[in-house]
Formats: sequence, structure tokens, C-alpha cells
Amino acid sequence: MKIRGNSMAQYGSRPVEILDVNQQAVEDFLRGYRVNKLLHGHTHRPAFHSFDLDGKKAVRMVLGDWYESASVLRWDRNGPQLQCTDFS
Repeated sequence: MKIRGNSMAQYGSRPVEILDVNQQAVEDFLRGYRVNKLLHGHTHRPAFHSFDLDGKKAVRMVLGDWYESASVLRWDRNGPQLQCTDFS
């Protein structure tokens, strides 16, 4: 628990950009696999992050952490939806 407490203390003092993925790395990854969607685990910013990739729409779908809430990606004929549940 001490390690988790230290992590949380450091998290609060860092800019959001440091806690997120590198946008250039995301774009390089998508280009390398010739895809325009990426789903990955939490970076403390659960959401759909849309951006332009070589003139086409791309999206990075980010799941939230599982400490105080849970998030899942639901994908049906209407497309993807991020669903979050609060544990408290």
C-alpha cells in the first residue's frame, strides 16, 4: 500500500501530458499496422481521443483505471461506447 500511496502522491503533481501516451508513438503504431483505431489500458484519461492521421479520422480509445471505478468498451452495431461504473 505504501507504493500505491507514493504513486498517487506523485500523480497529483505531474502534468497530464506526462501521464498520457506519446501522440507521435500512437500515430507511428497505427501507420505501422495500417489501422485507424487503438484501444488500450488506462492513462488516467478514459475517453475517446479523436485526431487526424494523414488526412483521415483516427481514434484512441482509452479504458479507465480500476481503483475506484471500472470502465469497459462496449461495441455493437451502433459503434463503440465507453461505459464507466463507480465502485463507491
